[in-house]
Amino acid sequence: MKMHKIMRSIAFGSMVANGLLNLACGETAMIQQQPYLEVQREREVRILSAFFGLDDAMPLRSIALHLAAPGQDGMPVVFSHQLDPDSLQAEYFLIETKSGARHRPFFATLRPADEESELRTALLIGDLGDADRDPPVRLQITGPLRTRDGRSLAGLAIQITPLEAGPDLVHAGWFRPAWRSEQARAVGNSESDCPADRTQTIVYTTWSGGVRAIDGDEPGPREFEGFLVRLRGGDGTIQKIHPIAFGDIGDRDNHLDLCLSAAGTPIAVDVAPDTLIDPRGDANAAVTAQIESYP
Repeated sequence: MKMHKIMRSIAFGSMVANGLLNLACGETAMIQQQPYLEVQREREVRILSAFFGLDDAMPLRSIALHLAAPGQDGMPVVFSHQLDPDSLQAEYFLIETKSGARHRPFFATLRPADEESELRTALLIGDLGDADRDPPVRLQITGPLRTRDGRSLAGLAIQITPLEAGPDLVHAGWFRPAWRSEQARAVGNSESDCPADRTQTIVYTTWSGGVRAIDGDEPGPREFEGFLVRLRGGDGTIQKIHPIAFGDIGDRDNHLDLCLSAAGTPIAVDVAPDTLIDPRGDANAAVTAQIESYP
């Protein structure tokens, strides 16, 4: 059934969807023209997560990504480093199911997590397995996918997180609001939506899939206590603080900024269980992530 849907609409869909994406989201070429950010080369390049987020349940609004997307499977794959947009191809991803069957997505995109400070999540769309009868269990990179600093991701593999799991915090970093403003001006993007008059530090969190508040709305004041950041001051003391606001909301992606009112070096973030949900409504478990400097 899924293959029939794909074959029926993929040829026409791929042509028309390009036009829709250009109008609604901007060209990938525009991303490529933006200044490359300095990458910490000493960090290991790896896949952080591959999450079978939706089984035959890509929403109608995903038609803006590809005309054949609604009703298909969706699998966000998060990497330790930002991806080179020019190297992203659907055929570079091989997915193996429990039975040993092999699948490849018919479409891969960096959207919706395609802001200049994101670009580390590839969303795969297609027939990727069946949660009940033959779930996907392993993903491997089989083509010349690259990071933005040119390192190869070919050959990397990871076990796939099953459908019923909730969203997991897989990466966290931090930067100063002034840095974000400089980058925004350089690439023509809007600045951080953290309150400028009260924010001294921003911790950005990357999840295994798209996240919203536990009630399905955007995260807000009710979720502040669900996040606790450990911040090292200039004198070496550690304080634990909650965010005063959230940034990078309203775009249905897997990134969430924590706006902090104190200056210092963030070293870890704790997230309480049942704070966020994924697109299926599954809630997160308690999680702690060490915080790296950008990117």
